[in-house]
Amino acid sequence: MLKIITGRSKSGKTEQLFKLLKDNAETYSESLLFVPEQFSFNAEKNILLNYRDSLHKITVVSFTSFSNELKRFYGGSAGKSISDSTRIMFMRKAIKQLEGELQLFKSASAAINSIETLTSAITEFKQAAISSEELMQISSIYSDTLLGVKLHDLSLIMSTYDALISNKYIDPNDDLEIAY
Repeated sequence: MLKIITGRSKSGKTEQLFKLLKDNAETYSESLLFVPEQFSFNAEKNILLNYRDSLHKITVVSFTSFSNELKRFYGGSAGKSISDSTRIMFMRKAIKQLEGELQLFKSASAAINSIETLTSAITEFKQAAISSEELMQISSIYSDTLLGVKLHDLSLIMSTYDALISNKYIDPNDDLEIAY
């Protein structure tokens, strides 16, 4: 059973969640609690301190640990995970390779702020499971606009970046796309 709890801050979501977990632990064999990375430690601590009798039936799962578990179970790619600094280095290299083809971002490789901004944009696309092919398709719809030009450049940058890292590194931002 999937239960999604929503509400404003301080509305009692956490208390409701842990009451449901305790109830489920009495009824079902196991409960999974999906949390963003930054909340996994606190969720595990809360369960350890308050639900010792149900501890073996409640598992806290971050999105990254769930992705890793899927890779272990179904088989996944092996390789070195790329660091932020290495990601920026390869992003700069991708932009440099594309300088003759880019329309809007042709001078972006000169400024570290531009590279970091483009890296952040590509990261957001990857985390939303948006591929460079999808960006290219959307750019063709808006080809006569600034948005179309921007999406076209971003698609080229993303596909070149992916090609550069594909043989040596794994980008954790691709986990959602791999799992999909």
